[in-house]
Formats: sequence, structure tokens, C-alpha cells
Amino acid sequence: MPEEARLIYLLGVLVLLYLAFICGAGYLLWALLMKNNPVSRIAIFGFVNPVVNVLLSAVLNGEPLFRWQYLAALVFVCVGIWLVTRPSTVPRHAT
Repeated sequence: MPEEARLIYLLGVLVLLYLAFICGAGYLLWALLMKNNPVSRIAIFGFVNPVVNVLLSAVLNGEPLFRWQYLAALVFVCVGIWLVTRPSTVPRHAT
């Protein structure tokens, strides 16, 4: 195996281990949050992921941020978050 191919292979393995560690730490934090907090308080963070991903892609990759498609998607995500987290207007009946 040439030296350059061996270096690429080693770097690939290191990146894979790094990603496995980051994912494992993320799931561990998520599990600890779910154990110690109500689900309604934590679930909102799942809805924020698309917004953060678009902002990070604009900052890190230099992608355009103010295209109308992105702004429309941001509006849809925000409306979805509002619909899910708004207080219920229908009184709940005990069953």
C-alpha cells in the first residue's frame, strides 16, 4: 500500500472515530435531558435543527442565505414550531 493511501486510510478511520464519539456524546446528552426534564421542554430543540443547519451552511460553506426558497422554508418551520407549541384552546376532558 503506498504511503499516501495509508495516510488517507488512517485519516478516514480517525474521522469515523471522531464522528462516532460526537454522535455518542449527543445521544448521551439527549438521554440525560429526557431523564431530567419534561418532553415538551426538550422536543422544541428538534424543530430548531433545520434553522441552525441553514445558518451553519451559510456561515461555514458560504452558501446564499437570503434566497426566497430559504426564507419561505424558514417561515414554514417557524409556523410549524408555533403550531406545535401553542397553548391548546380546546379544554381537555377527563376520561
